[in-house]
Parts: sequence; structure tokens; C-alpha cells
Amino acid sequence: MNPFHRIPTRRRLRQATDRRSKKESQRGQCHRGRGLQRGSRIKLGYSRPDFDHTKIGYYGYSWGAVMGAIIPAVDSRFKVNVLALAGMEYSQSMPEVDKINFLPRVTQPTLMLNGHYDFFFPVDSTQIPFYNLLGAKKDQKKRIQFETGHNVPRNELIKETLNWFDLWLGPVQ
Repeated sequence: MNPFHRIPTRRRLRQATDRRSKKESQRGQCHRGRGLQRGSRIKLGYSRPDFDHTKIGYYGYSWGAVMGAIIPAVDSRFKVNVLALAGMEYSQSMPEVDKINFLPRVTQPTLMLNGHYDFFFPVDSTQIPFYNLLGAKKDQKKRIQFETGHNVPRNELIKETLNWFDLWLGPVQ
């Protein structure tokens, strides 16, 4: 069973580029915020007796990992996070959806997986600040860096993700 959050993914909701006006940017930010409020439902088979509702983890890859700065901060059902290819964004957001205001509230154990040569999220300017702002205790957060760009080797991604979930949620029964 794959739990997921329903979040807006259309490109028009991305951060403003130089071609967009401030008003268009703010409208996109508002849509994103409303989408998180309205669409932040975990799709699970709660009626299934074999599902442990106390062991839910958040997994995000790229844009999903960036949203991992907000979703686990506002949804206490998540007990652990894996954020593959996360980092701060360059453009300024409205305060109500700015990741800098949510990252300190992400207190669950969090694993970050990043590429050293990531062109979307450079190490020193985006990855390290994102990691440092996480509210998880130092012994409950970990950052692994691979010698890649904006990707994580598949075998390593699977291995590290499963190990992290097993460490904090226990092995699957």
C-alpha cells in the first residue's frame, strides 16, 4: 500500500521566474497553500486490520522532498521522513507557505539524500541550510551525499530509505 499526499504539481504553481509578475507569484503561492490544506489527506486503507496506523512515514523525491519541509510539519500522523533531493528554494515565498517557517517544526526523524553536484539544489546554498533548519534532534536526522547530480543511485535510494524506515518504524511484519 502506498500512502501519498495529494499536492498540486502543475508547473504554474512553481516559484516565480523572472518572466512572472509578483502578483502571479503570490497567486501561485496561495494556490499551493490551499492545496496543502485541502489536499493533505493520507490515502490509506484505514479499514484494513493489517495496517498499523501508528507507523506512517513520509517519503518525498525532488519536489516531494521540498514539500517535506511543510507536510510533516503540519501532519502529526507522520512518524519519520525520507527526503531525497531536497533543498531551499532561491525565490522568496509568502510567509504562510515559506519553508523557512515550517522546517523548524519538522521534528520527526529525517533522512536527507542528496547529490553533491545537484544543479537544482547546490550543497552549500540550499542543501545545508535546509538540513540545519530541520527541527529534528541531531541524533534523529542524517544527511547522505552521493557523487551525483539531481538524482540518487536507485540501489542506494532503496537501501537507505528502507534502513531508515526500519530503524524508526521497526521492520515490516
